[in-house]
Amino acid sequence: MPLRVLPVEVLADAISEYITWCNTERIQERLKGLTPMQYRNQPLKPHQTNFWGQVQGSLELSALLPTGDKLKPADQ
Repeated sequence: MPLRVLPVEVLADAISEYITWCNTERIQERLKGLTPMQYRNQPLKPHQTNFWGQVQGSLELSALLPTGDKLKPADQ
């Protein structure tokens, strides 16, 4: 049986579709059985870290200021 040669564009489209599927729809065990999109779209719990290890949550910026300081609007 002779080999069929496909255009490069067809191969590129197939690879692009596969990468998109892997990054959005494929269920992954390391993500607790979720797809990557489901995992990314989960609401973060207070003080949960994101992918880069940064703490996420409802921390107010004013909590980082010394006692008694208030945030001032930018136009003042």
